[in-house]
Amino acid sequence: MAFTWTGNPAGSTIEAIRWYIDDTASSNAKFQDAEINYAYDTEYSVLGAAALLCEKLAAKYAGEANRSLGPMSISLSNLSSQYEKKAQMFRRRKSAYATPYAANISSTDEETWENDSDVNQPVFDKDMHTNN
Repeated sequence: MAFTWTGNPAGSTIEAIRWYIDDTASSNAKFQDAEINYAYDTEYSVLGAAALLCEKLAAKYAGEANRSLGPMSISLSNLSSQYEKKAQMFRRRKSAYATPYAANISSTDEETWENDSDVNQPVFDKDMHTNN
């Protein structure tokens, strides 16, 4: 199982995601590096990947039963709820950093769009009634 953690979340994407989901101990690793890379490739962002992995952990712990041994008990459904809340928080933070994009504001954007044969071009166009 490949596990990467050097203590520098700014050093790599995998470590940044591990830092967010608190998966920094190799002895208790929740995810392999390949799983984290898959989450990042799916979500295209560190916060999105952290949210996806927290959702995965929430689903995992929701399916597990609560356990007890004498006076000690572990509530895995409570752990599931905590990971679900973390996932929601990461999703909100990700959307807060989203940058809106307004197409065709620059002339370069407009020319690129007009010359793209894969884009459905509008029926109406400026200067369509100009008789040249």
